[in-house]
Amino acid sequence: VSIGMGHGFLGGEMVSQRQMGKIAGQMVQDYLDGADFAEIDVELDTPKTFLFDENVMKRFGISESQLPEGRELINHTPTFVEKNIAMIRISAVVIALLLVILCVLLADNLRKRHLGQALENAKFSLSRAAKVDNLTGLSNRSVFMESLRKKIDSGREFALVLYNIDHFKEINDTLGHSSGDIVLKEMALRVKNLADARFSIYRLAGDEFTVLIDDTDREVIVDYLKKIQKVFHEPVLLGEKE
Repeated sequence: VSIGMGHGFLGGEMVSQRQMGKIAGQMVQDYLDGADFAEIDVELDTPKTFLFDENVMKRFGISESQLPEGRELINHTPTFVEKNIAMIRISAVVIALLLVILCVLLADNLRKRHLGQALENAKFSLSRAAKVDNLTGLSNRSVFMESLRKKIDSGREFALVLYNIDHFKEINDTLGHSSGDIVLKEMALRVKNLADARFSIYRLAGDEFTVLIDDTDREVIVDYLKKIQKVFHEPVLLGEKE
């Protein structure tokens, strides 16, 4: 420590006895290692440092941030961080590793969740494709056959309606199959809107549809038939074609 420090002197820029000792020691070490005195450079610049007494700084309310860079302190009271810097560094590394592991686990869990959702969506799509007519969105032939079998096995009476669209082939032949598809979807939607707890509609194939009615009352059945016929009264427009 430079002379005068530790006895009430605040400090400042001063000759560093520590640095002078290091330089002198290095010169002696060089000589002992076999260097000629003539080869050892003479140090002409006096080593200096900024040195301050922390006890005096506290007395006058001087903070370390007010001191020049590169300063040294004596009577310094180590802070909590300085006392535990090694443990803090180890803890920081451990925490960083744990965060990395947590991120990896979260990413893996998210990936598995997305994969699971994709599988569920695929299963739903396959299940739906097996039961729903792709063009009209109505239940398909296989669902109709299953429903019909269940109704027959139950022993309860019901009504079965089969119908198709007259002259549908002419639409495909003159306007094209895309126009025919538009007509099929429109007519399927119109009849589908009639569906209720007793009325179920299915697409068999082409322009052929079937309806199951859970009722044996003739008037109720005839009323449903009239409703089916009525949805065809409103024309379907394909561009300027009716």
